[in-house]
Amino acid sequence: MSSRIFILLSALISVSFGWDNQGHRIIALIAGNHINDKAKQFLRESITLNSKDIPRSIAYHSIWADMRQGDADYAWSVPMHVAYTDDTCSPFEEERDCPKGVCLVTAIAKFTTIASDPSLKRKDREEALKF
Repeated sequence: MSSRIFILLSALISVSFGWDNQGHRIIALIAGNHINDKAKQFLRESITLNSKDIPRSIAYHSIWADMRQGDADYAWSVPMHVAYTDDTCSPFEEERDCPKGVCLVTAIAKFTTIASDPSLKRKDREEALKF
């Protein structure tokens, strides 16, 4: 469980500081070096990875969603890249900070649910993991 928390916190930190592609890759490399064997197996079953170098493979996929931002087929995902918290550092409030219920926070919940559902097509789970 601690590896999952580390990966989630790392992803949130990289997003909140706006580290762009380089930051995503660095955080993904660090996270990839801290996942356990069960997580590695899950990734191998869910996404195309270079099994010899899983951390680099995760880093490669870590910028996938950002690379789709200009793609008309993925225009629907643009609001999922941010959460609009205010400047006072007040706690996240979905109604205020997530217009129309679509933002980074709800995207993480949505794509985690999709990625972890073995009844869904591998293609759909893989795309959710990339997001």
